[in-house]
Amino acid sequence: MRPGGMVITHTDPETVFNALRLALYSLERGTRSASSCLAGA
Repeated sequence: MRPGGMVITHTDPETVFNALRLALYSLERGTRSASSCLAGA
């Protein structure tokens, strides 16, 4: 099952862009690495 969404609470555009890139990369690979990496950011 895929998650229903993602919440990013950051105002730095570069950080948000990189978080979205990581999430898309993770979805393409079929892993959950984005959620675990973003949780520590």
